[in-house]
Amino acid sequence: MSELTERLKQQLIAGSSRPLMQDAGQHWYSGSQLNLEENVWKNYWQNKGIGHNDIVLVALSNSVSYSIVIQSLWDIGAIVQPINPVSTEIQISELEDQYNYSAIILNEDIKELSILKDTFTNQPRLTTLHEPEVQIFIRNKHIAHLNETPDDDHHAYFWYNRET
Repeated sequence: MSELTERLKQQLIAGSSRPLMQDAGQHWYSGSQLNLEENVWKNYWQNKGIGHNDIVLVALSNSVSYSIVIQSLWDIGAIVQPINPVSTEIQISELEDQYNYSAIILNEDIKELSILKDTFTNQPRLTTLHEPEVQIFIRNKHIAHLNETPDDDHHAYFWYNRET
């Protein structure tokens, strides 16, 4: 486990019985609830073949779901590229041309990616606690990767800055 993922996991354990995060609807979640939900997400990724070194685009609003999705991807050794949740489908398509994502995770209001419909399939959505659903798109011809516990040399985080 990397130092980052180990510290995050220890925070959840230390706060297992007390409120740690609050969502926009004023619901508080304990460390044990967050840890359980993160494990649900890790199992989901494993069942979809998302794992070590897969690049996953995440365009979610700041939320409990965002934190859990990011941490679950880090824990399996995936590479996370967060972008602005109001990015357009054309912007997402341009990024896809560069990075060949294994998965794309978007806010619930995005129902499909028409430009990428031949490349990605909208998967069953997960609802995180009292959070809104997120949209999950998995590459159709994805080569499954095993989950690998990352160490400090494995983490990657892409920052995207579009110049005007």
